Amino acid sequence: MVRAVRTQIPGRCIFCRGTGLTKEHVLPDWLRVIFPRSATDTHTFGSYDWPCIIGHAVPIQNTRSAQGQIGSKKVRVVCRACNNGWLSQLEAAVQPILSDLISGYARTLTVAD
Repeated sequence: MVRAVRTQIPGRCIFCRGTGLTKEHVLPDWLRVIFPRSATDTHTFGSYDWPCIIGHAVPIQNTRSAQGQIGSKKVRVVCRACNNGWLSQLEAAVQPILSDLISGYARTLTVAD
């Protein structure tokens, strides 16, 4: 008997398990400045299924290529309360720090950072 193991409850937030999911960019829009998009961009994405075969979970990789930059991809796995609340606050706080680090600027990280 083959049985898949599911880690995400459909229709529930991956953080609080609440309902009312919203679409969220995989990568935030402010990264467009650092990683500009072009009409010829493609991306590859994948997942793993973990079916139980003879009592053992065996990973099976699934990959697929698509047109467009991965930053334009949206997923529906976070509820409105988390997305517009603590996740938004976290993103706003880390944006200046990550922008510098991703762009290669020297920066000393503090305990607060």
